[in-house]
Amino acid sequence: MRVSSIAMRRRLVLAIVVAIAVTLSVLAPILIQPLQSLQIGLSDRVRLAVADLSREQDSRISVVTIDEATMAKLPYRSPLPQP
Repeated sequence: MRVSSIAMRRRLVLAIVVAIAVTLSVLAPILIQPLQSLQIGLSDRVRLAVADLSREQDSRISVVTIDEATMAKLPYRSPLPQP
């Protein structure tokens, strides 16, 4: 019994669709991760671009850097005293 040409085409299309679906399901984690990283980076940059930076810094907040030269002046390494 011979299978008709239309049935063979349907089977071929179904096989191609299944192959594409399986390929995408396997590659999805690999393809999505860089896109998520790009989205996070872009959202941070957009937030910074539209942020109101004209406000003055709060006097209760200080940024302190501690380097090796500072640590050499102290008689101990840890913990650092907090004001």
